[in-house]
Amino acid sequence: MPHSRNRIGVDIALRFCGAFMLATVWFAGRSFSPIVTASRPETVSPPELAIAMALFLSASIGAALMMLGLHLFDHVEVAERWRY
Repeated sequence: MPHSRNRIGVDIALRFCGAFMLATVWFAGRSFSPIVTASRPETVSPPELAIAMALFLSASIGAALMMLGLHLFDHVEVAERWRY
């Protein structure tokens, strides 16, 4: 697959978005940390769990975007035994 100048720009943009997501998660985690440490583990509310889940998913997606960039969408050859 030929790499054009436009594809390099898309790759850089995806990696920048991943770094931005990680930075946002870091700042949100720092502001969310005092709330979690102040409450007991038995009294965690559903909104706190939802925020923690959103932070985890955002960090995972941000790390994948930052490390792989446009290669995240590359086709991968799958062995015959794993195909249906």
